[in-house]
Amino acid sequence: MNLCSTAASEDSSRKLLVAFVFVLVVVVGAYEFSRLVPVGVGVESGFGTLVLKLGIGGVILWFIISIAIIVSAWKGVKKLRGSHRFPVAFSIFLYATVLLMSMTFTSMVAYEDFVINTYFGLMLGILFRLSTLPLSSQFANAPAPAPGTRLRAG
Repeated sequence: MNLCSTAASEDSSRKLLVAFVFVLVVVVGAYEFSRLVPVGVGVESGFGTLVLKLGIGGVILWFIISIAIIVSAWKGVKKLRGSHRFPVAFSIFLYATVLLMSMTFTSMVAYEDFVINTYFGLMLGILFRLSTLPLSSQFANAPAPAPGTRLRAG
């Protein structure tokens, strides 16, 4: 075992943990600060709700985490391009994009529904695991089609 790679992975894990704790502290602090200052204004937009509840910093963090999730999901979809798992991966990517961007623009109702949040987490987990699953024996033994070849249903 390489001690240098172990030390580097521990260092990167420590940096990731520190970044996560920092973001968590900022979000909780922004939320608690927003509760101290009653605004008395109502908004219908999801981003407007984020501004009222978490401030402009919360909206910036929301965009950062949303873009990070979407970019990571797209990388997972690109790995599966050309395989039989691609349609599933692309539909999960599309679901994540619509939920994080379009539905947030209209309102925050989607995030108050625990079923949608549960499906969101489950589907992202499936997407990130799809590229590491082994192929079934049916697909593993079959020769790969030549690029540009049209596939016909049996």
